[in-house]
This record gives sequence, C-alpha cells and structure tokens, in this order.
Amino acid sequence: MGGSHSIKKVLDSIWSEASELWSHPWFRQYYKAGENGEPIDPYQTLVRAETTNLLAETSEDDGEGGGVTNGVGAMRAYQDLIYGTKRGNEAHREQLAIDLYRYCGLDTAAMVMIWKYWLTPRT
Repeated sequence: MGGSHSIKKVLDSIWSEASELWSHPWFRQYYKAGENGEPIDPYQTLVRAETTNLLAETSEDDGEGGGVTNGVGAMRAYQDLIYGTKRGNEAHREQLAIDLYRYCGLDTAAMVMIWKYWLTPRT
C-alpha cells in the first residue's frame, strides 16, 4: 500500500487474494483479469478503452484513456460539468455524469468490499 490508507490503495492490496468478492453479485462487475491472469485493480475497470460516442466530438481527453479513476479526477470532472467550457454540450455532460456515477459507485462498493474482507476468516 506504500504507506497509504486510502480506500483505493487498501482495496487494491486485498483484491488479488479476495476471490470470494470476485463472484459476489454486488462486486463481480469490477472483476477483470489482466494479461497474466491476475485480477486487476477494480479502479482500472473504470478506464474507458477509448472515448465513447458521447464524447467523440466534445472531449478534451488528456490521453490517459478517459473515465474518472481517482478522487482528483472526480473533482475535476464535477468542476468541468458545472463550470467547464463544454457545460452546455449535453453529450459531454452525460458522459461526465456516467463517469462520476461509476466512480462513486465503486468508491461506495470498495468500502463494503473491505468490510466484507475483514469479516472473512483467513488462514
């Protein structure tokens, strides 16, 4: 965890060994295996592989794959949604809202995943 106690870091550190969470109905949407077959950080499942049709003509994407994957990105997306130069573009607003809902949903789910992990006896 590199000395960090953020939800994102804690979840990443437990996710690889918490196989009971991978198939749980609440959390299975966040399970994705990497090229090596190991589960990837659930927050990386929020990265859009490419800009969606909603943002195709409106995005000021920084080339990092798009999507909201951390707290700073969420704050910036919300600021862009309210004050950004494209705030009047409905497609842009819709995609930002989708990204924010997905990020906030995972943040909430992460707290429950960590709690469930702590409740599960380990050998």
